[in-house]
Formats: sequence, C-alpha cells, structure tokens
Amino acid sequence: MQTSIANKVRVRFGRFRRRFPSFKEGAYIYITLGERQVTLPLKERLGKGGMGEVWLSQWEGKKVAVKICSNHSLRARREAGMAGREHPNLMRVLGGGVCECRGLPAFAVISEYIEGANLKEAKAENLSLNARLYIAREVLKGLAYLHENNIIHRDIYMENVVLSKEGQVKIIDFGLVKYNSEEDVEETDPGIIMGNPSRSSPEQLTSSQFSGTYSDIYGWGCLMYYLLFSSYPNADYYALNRKNDGKGAELKSNLPKFLFDLFMASKQREDVVVCDEEKLERANIPPALKEAVKSALFLNPSKRPDTRRLLSIMERLAINEAAAVEEIKEAVARARKAVENAPTQLASL
Repeated sequence: MQTSIANKVRVRFGRFRRRFPSFKEGAYIYITLGERQVTLPLKERLGKGGMGEVWLSQWEGKKVAVKICSNHSLRARREAGMAGREHPNLMRVLGGGVCECRGLPAFAVISEYIEGANLKEAKAENLSLNARLYIAREVLKGLAYLHENNIIHRDIYMENVVLSKEGQVKIIDFGLVKYNSEEDVEETDPGIIMGNPSRSSPEQLTSSQFSGTYSDIYGWGCLMYYLLFSSYPNADYYALNRKNDGKGAELKSNLPKFLFDLFMASKQREDVVVCDEEKLERANIPPALKEAVKSALFLNPSKRPDTRRLLSIMERLAINEAAAVEEIKEAVARARKAVENAPTQLASL
C-alpha cells in the first residue's frame, strides 16, 4: 500500500528514535575533534528527539550543549560544519566528531549552551508588538547571514528560536541545514517529506529538492504570522478553503495533501498567498509589515523577497530596541521559573 503524505511526515520524525539508546547522567563521552580527543561529562539531559539526545556538559570551563546523534549521519556532519560561522543571532557551534559512550559509536556536536527559553516557552506571541517586531527582525539578521554564506536552515519555527536571559535572539538547531554548494542528497527514504505541514513551505512538503533560501523566507513568514495571530498561515488558509476549523485529526490528515495538491497545481500562479489575507488586512499593524508577511507567504517561491529585502523593511519600522530587550528578559525569567527543573534548549532535534 502506498504511504500517504501525512504518514511520510510522521515517519520522517520517528524513524531514528526507535533505535537510539538513552545515555545516563554521570557518564562520559569521548569525542574526536580533529587530531585530539575530548572527554566530556554528561551532566543533565536537555532534550531527546529523532536525531538523538542533547546533554548539558562542561568544556574548557564553560557550559556547553552536546548533541549525541545515533550515527555518523549526513545531518550531523552538516551541523558540525557550522563551527566557526559566528553571528550574534545564531547559536555558536563549537565543533563535532565521532565519539563513543558506553561502548557505542556515535557522532557528537558541541555548541554553546544558551540559558533562556524558546519563543513557544516564552509565549512570545503575547509580548508587545514592539518586542515581536524586534524578535522577527533579529531572526532575519541571522537568516541573512546564513543565506549570504549559501546556507539554508530549513527548520525556522517557534521552538528553534531562543531568547537568552540577556535578551538576545538566536536561531538554533542546524540539524536540517543545507549548503547550497552541495548535491541535493538526503538521508530519508525516497518520497519521505521533511517538515511540518503547519509551518513548512508548500514546496518543502512537496520534495526536499525544492528547498532553497525562499523556503526559509516562508518559514520566517509563518513565524511572524504566528507571533501576530497565534495560528499558522497554512492551517488558516486550509480552513478558509475547506470550511474546516483548522483543528483536530481532520487537519492533521488532510493538510499535507491539500498543500501538496495546491503547490503542484498552482505553482506558476502569481497571486496565491497562503494565509488568511483578510485577517492580515484587519490587523492593527503597520502597512509595511503586512506587505512583508504577505510577500513571504507567496505560494510561488520566486515571488518571495530575499532576506535583505525583508530586513530593509523591518529596519524601517519604529522599534524601541532597549524596551524590547527588557521585555524579553522578563518573559525569559517567567518561562525559566515555570520550567526551572526542565531546561529545553535544543529539545526539538
């Protein structure tokens, strides 16, 4: 029986989890970084997902996050390849290499440990418009750096943007990163779709081969739309066209196919914007912001602006940076207090 698109999405996220063993607190991991071997203690598990586990550790006197992957995977090597690429709005990757823990071969990626909360945990959609605009602008700065270096993130969403306790905005989790210069080779089985139907671009759900910088632009549009309305544009558009409330099992099973059919049948059309345009027009936000969000959500990827164009729009908006940073600090403090014993940086692998 042919696998449905919805099942392919589920398989994509579950296929590694079944065969990856759990490590134990207090164990040590031995990582080969170039010509040297590094021994790191596993102090506290921060998260677990399809690619493996993330642990809090200590390296050279500083806290670090160590992502231990199930094998020497292409995705892990891509993430480790981000080492040395530094920008204020990107999580710093410090290195990666083959490793051994409890006698099991694996691959580990070491990154900075960010004390903070992701946008979902911080309930960023409830912050002032000024703070939300600041967050969206900072995300664009990080994306602009990636795109100028021919790197595509491919997984921009609420949980992959972290607010630090100092008020910084950082894009995290480079597990799906792709370098434009490399051949389009994926580890997933042929036909398995990468992404989440609620927040991924229609072309990314159609095939990973269509993923480009324009897919990150769509991801940014989905993030900004959620910050404005607490809902994702894909689901809103589906609800408008299928008279569905955008919730429940019907949405989960039908949305992937709906977006697939929409993209394949209409990808040459110039006028399709995947969101509730009336809701966007009614919103009490600057007209320039409406145009920025709308342009990022065009069905046709070639119609979407590049990051520099979007960033120029955001930088013209009146944003009180100092006030936004203070509000973010307060939101992070509330979030960390609520989950004081459950840090979640990189919990979404």
